[in-house]
Amino acid sequence: MNLPFYDDFSRAVPVPSADYWAKSEAVSCGFSWAVRPPTVGVATLDALDAHGQLYAGAGAAQFHADTLEGRPLNLSGGTDTYLSFLFQPSGWAEMAPASGDSLLVDFYQPDLAEWRTVWRASLAPTRRSVSQYLRSAGGDFEESVTDAPSAFSQFFRAMIPVAANYCADGFRFRFRNLASIPVNSAMPSRAGNTGYWHIDQVYLNTHRSPQDTTLDDVACTSLPSLPFTLYSTIPAAAFAQLLGSRPATEIYDSIYFDYRNFSHAKRLIGRRFVLYNLVKRDSVHKFSAGVENLLPFAEAHCSRKYKFEWSSLIGNEISVELTAFIDNEDALENTPFRWNDTVRTRFTYSNAYGYDAGSSPSMGYGLAGNGAERGAVAVKFTPLVPTTLKSIHLWFNQIKDPKTRAAFKLTVWTDHNGQPGQKVIEELVQPPRELGQMGVFHEYELKTPVKFARPLWIGWVQTSDDVLNVGFDTNPTGQPTVNIRVDGVWSPSALTGVPMLRAVCGEGDGIEPPDGPLAIEAGSVKVDVSPNPATDAIRVTSSLEPAKFALYSLHGLRVTEWERCGSSVAVSTLPRGLYLVRVQGDDGQAATVKLVLE
Repeated sequence: MNLPFYDDFSRAVPVPSADYWAKSEAVSCGFSWAVRPPTVGVATLDALDAHGQLYAGAGAAQFHADTLEGRPLNLSGGTDTYLSFLFQPSGWAEMAPASGDSLLVDFYQPDLAEWRTVWRASLAPTRRSVSQYLRSAGGDFEESVTDAPSAFSQFFRAMIPVAANYCADGFRFRFRNLASIPVNSAMPSRAGNTGYWHIDQVYLNTHRSPQDTTLDDVACTSLPSLPFTLYSTIPAAAFAQLLGSRPATEIYDSIYFDYRNFSHAKRLIGRRFVLYNLVKRDSVHKFSAGVENLLPFAEAHCSRKYKFEWSSLIGNEISVELTAFIDNEDALENTPFRWNDTVRTRFTYSNAYGYDAGSSPSMGYGLAGNGAERGAVAVKFTPLVPTTLKSIHLWFNQIKDPKTRAAFKLTVWTDHNGQPGQKVIEELVQPPRELGQMGVFHEYELKTPVKFARPLWIGWVQTSDDVLNVGFDTNPTGQPTVNIRVDGVWSPSALTGVPMLRAVCGEGDGIEPPDGPLAIEAGSVKVDVSPNPATDAIRVTSSLEPAKFALYSLHGLRVTEWERCGSSVAVSTLPRGLYLVRVQGDDGQAATVKLVLE
């Protein structure tokens, strides 16, 4: 290859392009892992091999993980040659690079046929600064430290000079990362993928200087927006209802995306769009958004209204790709920078409701610690048309030892005043434990399908205090509602995003969800509190005999206790608000019910 070399990983492919990279199988490209990348797409080095499994021998000690090696380049006669790129540790990932983990750059010297590390970066133990180490002409590494209170959400620039001894035909460079897997015997499922490093805008050329940080490039910086934002996917059978529920005045859709001028020159930019029917493999609509003079280093937002008869796509499956293009008048002269002038997004409607993007989770999710062995996670789904819940899809992240993942209870609840209410079904299931079953959706066909005509909460109840490590999307479609329950109390999840859980629907019979007063069960334990809400007194009955009863505040303070089932308990003198009634049987079984005093 000849210079310039440039790649910002904006092509819609899962691995770096073989046009630029000779060795890249274990390195992934994606749009959702980094926080605010300069252009769409980054290359990510982590602790997973080319098959999506943790590297053999991965453990608490640092080990060699991914390698991204460029194709041979001809640097003969080159002067003032520099390699620059941007990098970000961790990004959206839950597990940041640990102390000792690092990102490295090696140069290959053709006449000696050997590789040598010329640069590395690491995250400080405080996680509030990033250190870069550049090999000097004398062979020592010189450190530069950048204070970064938000190191996980910003990109850092590396500028590496290519010394004269490397400037020959056959020069190569490569990225590597050293990773480690934190080991916690109490929570083995947290020992999953980690040590993320994201890189972008890799640029190698001659006649540069350390101050040469501009690129002669105009690039898309976001994906096109979707026309339907209630869910990321719905059953195709509900599409007609989705269209019918739109206001009659809403005859136009909007599409928008962002782009940026990275150069010091003004550019005349054209904007256009194409809708492509992936089912019939043809373009169904094309339209333009005109042209714009884009000032040097300026960012732009393009928004365009359009009209399209979406009803023409109604069928057993609906799959559409929306493509946005920017036309740069100088693009033909800037071939290395042309791939980022096109961005695509798509939606597919088949048989499930979901909020997530369907791939590349940002992090792992689950409950851990004290009380998590009885904890629950629930996501609210509201059907567009009556149907039957047939199965549930869950995405499990890869972990070091899948056999340590505990069984859990797939659970469906009714909706009660915007929170999970009565339990509809609960099925004890096993998580996937075989290679190839993680990093994808795992389907659980319900033994008892459920009629799905009203809102339902779908999720799981844990049987262990170890995190389940389900995929989590931090940038979901719509506004998903996620609740968690620890120690008997439902509350909104503190994390922005949604577990990668989908409700698969279809035709057929199913049980009808109960439609009555709230009665919470714990295993075979039944508890009823009446009246609820209450003012003066309550009566609590339970299937447990004998049993002890207690009333707790939300702060865990025991207000009163008694032992007689069905007896009247005065509550008139208590402050109004939410309380917990806990029933404990002599055999160890227990249940907790919310009580509202008003």
